[in-house]
Amino acid sequence: MDEQEINLAFIKKLPFFSIFSDAEKEYLSILNNHIMSCKRHHVIVRQGEIDTVLFILIKGKVRIFKNERPNVVLAYRKPGDIFGEISYLKKTVRTANAVADTDSIFLKIDGIMFEKMSTEIQNKFRARFLDILIERLDDLSKRYVMDATTTV
Repeated sequence: MDEQEINLAFIKKLPFFSIFSDAEKEYLSILNNHIMSCKRHHVIVRQGEIDTVLFILIKGKVRIFKNERPNVVLAYRKPGDIFGEISYLKKTVRTANAVADTDSIFLKIDGIMFEKMSTEIQNKFRARFLDILIERLDDLSKRYVMDATTTV
């Protein structure tokens, strides 16, 4: 199996891409200059840097944390998850660090690449981004309520 076939196999397994057609998944798997891999402990995103790239984890595990409390993990990202979305959407500096906990593969999406995609693919990405952001907001609300009830 070549690299494109391996990427396609991973993409086909991820729930993130479930709303994409087979042809769209194949298109995404051939974006060689946008599919990146890294080794364990590689810093993918540095808090404070100016970078408006969004990442979709294809394989591996990524740890998210802030400089102010480096030993407190805010989240772990698993295959199908996105990270770097705040800088991508707001066009602002990175708000946290993202470090590979395992050897990882991810799809890098920047504004130029996104604009080159068909409107249909763009809309599917937007729909998935919205789903994920709503899930995260709901999770945050639940954690807030749990924290509030345990301190009472």
